[in-house]
Amino acid sequence: KRAVAARRGFLSRRGWYATPLTAYAKKMLRRWRQRAGTLRRERNERRASWRADTARKLRLLLNAFGAWVREREAKLELRRAATVFFTAFLGWRTCATRLRATRHSLRERRVRRLAELAVHAWRGWRARVRITRAAGAMRLRATVRFCSPVFTAWRIVALASTRR
Repeated sequence: KRAVAARRGFLSRRGWYATPLTAYAKKMLRRWRQRAGTLRRERNERRASWRADTARKLRLLLNAFGAWVREREAKLELRRAATVFFTAFLGWRTCATRLRATRHSLRERRVRRLAELAVHAWRGWRARVRITRAAGAMRLRATVRFCSPVFTAWRIVALASTRR
């Protein structure tokens, strides 16, 4: 009994009592200290994997966004080319329709009987021809501008197939 009391006195002077609870607390603290390195390493690994996963998701999102932007730009370019083409085509069609109407009205009125009116009509006809030629040139330029990317792409594909 005396030794136990002396031991208890020694322990109480050192600052703690050896009750089952304090012994358990001491054991748990020792375990925590021993596992601190492992826990820190695991936490760092979790954080690193989270960062890598986040970076991968962000890269996928950015790739998808870039693909969407490229697709949108391609569609807008196609739309611009189609707009130019159809504007030129509809302008040409309007000129051609007006020209046909002029020819028809001249034929109807039989203007050729009067020389003066025939000269006037001939000059009007030549003006219409000039307008038609200009519209045709516009249409040709628009068609070339519209179709040249297709032919360029076709040429690239043909050259690539010959290089194999």
